[in-house]
Amino acid sequence: MRAEGGRTGRAGRSGYGGEGCQCESHHWTKTTCTGNSGSPDYSCQTEKFSCRDGKDGRDGRDGRDGNPGSLGTLAIINSIEPLSPDQPTATVAMSQLQGRVFPLSKNKWQTRSGATSLLAPGSIIDNQYREFVERIESSFELVWRAPRSITNFPEQQNVTLTLQDNRQVKVDFPEEVWLEGTTSQQEGRN
Repeated sequence: MRAEGGRTGRAGRSGYGGEGCQCESHHWTKTTCTGNSGSPDYSCQTEKFSCRDGKDGRDGRDGRDGNPGSLGTLAIINSIEPLSPDQPTATVAMSQLQGRVFPLSKNKWQTRSGATSLLAPGSIIDNQYREFVERIESSFELVWRAPRSITNFPEQQNVTLTLQDNRQVKVDFPEEVWLEGTTSQQEGRN
């Protein structure tokens, strides 16, 4: 097994600083008049302006070479069937909780050392590996018995369901919602 990390990328070259802009004139005046010439409301005002040349930009610095990629890791699954994808969490609007069952699942892994001893001599791989332990599955269903209908809650009030390693489902309600109730587990359903 050869699972070497990728080679480093070469650093980019620095760019040259740009030249600063140059003023066409460094000092000038502008006279602005209002009203009609010869009338009492006629007045003129002279403003002075100045311009300074821009400074040249500084040259950039060369980038740094990248880092080598990590070694590949071994995952051992003692089964001929491919693993189903994980679905350990779900975020649902409170108003959509009632009357639905939310299945949750995740694959549990254990980290071990000694991958190089499991493979042919000369293998290049990270010595730590993951071994599939079991698939954890559960589901969540809310039984609502309050006088106020759950569909009256705003759409933006979300509930987060999280499957834990002990097969219990952790339920996080919005901070502004206080619930009184009980939890039970029946046939893998919380």
